[in-house]
Amino acid sequence: MIVHSTSPYRLFLAFLATFLLTASGAFAQFYVGSGTTLSIENGTTFVAEDGLYIATGATVVVDGTATIVIEGEWTNFGSFNAGNSTVVVTGASSVLLRGQTNFNNVALSLTAGSDLIVDGDATVNGSLLWTSGDIAYRNNAQRTLTFINDLVIPAASECTAELGGIALEHRLRVEGSIVNDGSLNLLPGGNGLVNMWFTGTTTASLGGAGTHSMNHVYVAKGSTAATVAFTPQNLTVPASGFLVVESGMFEFGGSGVFNNPFFTTASYTIPEFGGFYLNSS
Repeated sequence: MIVHSTSPYRLFLAFLATFLLTASGAFAQFYVGSGTTLSIENGTTFVAEDGLYIATGATVVVDGTATIVIEGEWTNFGSFNAGNSTVVVTGASSVLLRGQTNFNNVALSLTAGSDLIVDGDATVNGSLLWTSGDIAYRNNAQRTLTFINDLVIPAASECTAELGGIALEHRLRVEGSIVNDGSLNLLPGGNGLVNMWFTGTTTASLGGAGTHSMNHVYVAKGSTAATVAFTPQNLTVPASGFLVVESGMFEFGGSGVFNNPFFTTASYTIPEFGGFYLNSS
């Protein structure tokens, strides 16, 4: 494990964590133990090449703006106060995301074919800069990813669920818009399914040149004043329908042939603060 920091105290912590973990035969992550608070100072670049483990009862605090580089595993069973940080997920192999974490900014730049494996719940309150690698939900418990701003999937990358494991319906919540130039494969054909939720109170959209394979799509925008403009190319949905409008206006646009039920029940009532608008050519 290598941890870069200008603080001798942090270097000592890195050495101690490495010694304790490798001496016991465990994986040599940077370990923050119960009752410990680790402060990452403003302007610091903190690199944990074998991952970061925040134990139950432990706290990691970012004081201001900092960069945290992770290769290996991100485990948070304690408390992570993100400050104005950016967590960079990188490397040549897959990275496991465990626990429950509220991030500020995230940069995802894994080698092509490697996954950020979602084995916990996470919220990105700032921005996601996704340049390479895939995101895959693990099918051992229902998981939720939340993006407060936009989700942009680059070409050659995929957001999906693993095929094996137990039958589950995960959640992908986005308050901003989705631009998919890769693969949004939420109906991969195995045990894992992912339901798409458009939440928040602002107008949003879904589009892009990539492939879109959707399970259920929920619109929960609060009022008809907020529209979700749905214009995906290469769209695949369940034959029994895919759309649930709780609140907000769902606008279906674009061009081409779409021969499929929208709603998941044969008899469907548009709710008081919901709407449906067909705007295709």
